[in-house]
Order: sequence, then C-alpha cells, then structure tokens
Amino acid sequence: MTETEAINLARDYAERHRTGWSESDVRIQSIERKGKQCLVVHSATADLNGRHWMEFETTTPLKFYIDTDSGQCFGHEYGNRGLIPGR
Repeated sequence: MTETEAINLARDYAERHRTGWSESDVRIQSIERKGKQCLVVHSATADLNGRHWMEFETTTPLKFYIDTDSGQCFGHEYGNRGLIPGR
C-alpha cells in the first residue's frame, strides 16, 4: 500500500465518520498492532491554514488505523483517548 492510498483511505473514512481532517499536517507511521502490520495516518480535527488569527479554534490530534493486509481503515483515535472502531 502506498502512502497516497493510505491517506486517501483515511480521508474517506474521516468524511464518512465526520471526524474532521487537516490536509496541512498529514504524516504516516508504520506500527504493529495485535500482531498485524498497520499504518497510522496522523492528522487533526481541523485545518487552520489560511485562517485569520481570530478564527483559530482548538484542534485535536487525530489518528486513523489502516490494516495493510486488507486495505481497510478499521478505526480512529482522538488525542490519546483510545481506538474507536469503525462501522
């Protein structure tokens, strides 16, 4: 799975689950979770680029978990609150 494919999966998941998404700070990390290789796509709940300083809002770090074998995004996590399984 390419980085672009992983980002696209995470972005689609974010739209379906209305989690928020920030294009300005996306990065990918490879991890092992429960014995499986996964990709974690890091983003945030809002994109602050191009906004006036008075329009800034507090954002929360957001992670999307992707199973590299199935190519499915199986959950997300706000900050460090634990994995929320996808539907």
